[in-house]
Amino acid sequence: MAQIHLPFPINDKSIKVEYSVPSKYAPVTTVPVQANYTPIGEKFKINQDLECYITGDSKSNAAIIIYCFDVFGLSDNILQAADILGKSGYRVIVPNYWNNKSFPPDLMGEDILLRAMEYDELSPSAVPNDETTAKALKVKAFYEDTKQDIDAAKNYLIETENFKNIFIVGECLGGKVAKNAAEKDNFYIGLGLIHPSMVNNENIKKSEIPTILFAGSDDPDYTQGIEFLNKKGFGKFNNYQIYHDVAHGWASSVADLSDPTIAKRLNETLGLLVAYLNQILASQ
Repeated sequence: MAQIHLPFPINDKSIKVEYSVPSKYAPVTTVPVQANYTPIGEKFKINQDLECYITGDSKSNAAIIIYCFDVFGLSDNILQAADILGKSGYRVIVPNYWNNKSFPPDLMGEDILLRAMEYDELSPSAVPNDETTAKALKVKAFYEDTKQDIDAAKNYLIETENFKNIFIVGECLGGKVAKNAAEKDNFYIGLGLIHPSMVNNENIKKSEIPTILFAGSDDPDYTQGIEFLNKKGFGKFNNYQIYHDVAHGWASSVADLSDPTIAKRLNETLGLLVAYLNQILASQ
């Protein structure tokens, strides 16, 4: 079975990831997640049609996180994570790049998404010659359509709120969005990937900024990619954390935060993420 990850766990669970390098930094204590949550941020529109959620102190001297979400769209889970990061000293914006729509179910087939991964490395002018390939190109286009919205959110933070340091963070397919955005735009100073989908070791190796990576029990083995990054000049700011007691999706829009194990791991994820973002920011 293919060892890349899709928006649902299909990887071979008999393969155990042995990477066990401890975190260089202790997690920051963040506000604990709640099973039932009411967001505290604000919604507004950029360019008249892009709805965004923004939270955290606008007068903070800290960096800003663009938080990219998964195939199931925005939910209070995502907004709660943004609020927690905001309470940890960051200005956080969540551009609703899918305009309140979930990822189309007809594009979520394993064969389609595996084919889409192949096209990720090919020319965008590739011509489909069968239905699977045509749908795979729609998957790729679905990501590419987010670029203008990610850029709009980033430009708002720079031009309107006058922030200079921007991190980009994503979970599940939002991890793919964040990874590609960082790869194609050298403005960002750090990348956070929480159980990313459709991201493989070759994608990880292309990072030119500190990368903080979290994976679950059925996510791919990113050891090769992270060890490659650790040899770069920013290696001390990278982190790869594996949680063997939760599966892919513990930080997703549909995660069950009433489950104490899932809540514990999401708290730890956000605490470690903040710890590394703080270190990266201090180095600027």
